[in-house]
Amino acid sequence: MHRAEFLDQLVKHIPKDIAKFGKHVESLENVDEGIKLRFSDGTETIHQAIIGCDGMKSKTRKYVLGEDTPVTSAKYTGKYCHRGLVPMDKAVEALGEDLAQNSSLYVGYHEHILTYPVQRGKTMNGKQVYET
Repeated sequence: MHRAEFLDQLVKHIPKDIAKFGKHVESLENVDEGIKLRFSDGTETIHQAIIGCDGMKSKTRKYVLGEDTPVTSAKYTGKYCHRGLVPMDKAVEALGEDLAQNSSLYVGYHEHILTYPVQRGKTMNGKQVYET
């Protein structure tokens, strides 16, 4: 499933007056009323529960697991990943129907390429991962 499509489907189930998007969490703090979130735009809010989807520089992960826990900080792995989305008709034209419309994994020395359909088969997703 394409991530943007998945998020669009989730958002449909959230009342419009509840969720705010495009916010950047600066800090989290336990307070008597719950968890206080401070945002980069200067606003604050308090909630009873939070769901952290804030990426590899996650403030939420550090809040939950602790500042000094090794798993809270991203580390360079020595690998790069390139991703591309190709309209399925172009992928079929270039690779043939079988390779374009089915998940495939190509493994080489210190790298691999993974392809699979997304967006209900309208698009082929391709990822190349390699070491530097």
